Amino acid sequence: VMSGLVLHKLFKAFGGNTILDGLSLSFEPGTVTAIVGDNGAGKSTLLKSIAGSHYLDNGEILLDGTPVHSL
Repeated sequence: VMSGLVLHKLFKAFGGNTILDGLSLSFEPGTVTAIVGDNGAGKSTLLKSIAGSHYLDNGEILLDGTPVHSL
């Protein structure tokens, strides 16, 4: 069983604007990660999706191998 946070093929669009398009990342416990990018790159949408403030259109969030809907 994989531990940590795994984001698998996340997809989120608002209207006709695709914000997250198949994003996959994994974070191991005990690591520090920075999410950086230009304005409008999807950083806030990503974090709000992980937190459960935005519902994903597709994809999966796993915590220690267990699917979750919000952290």
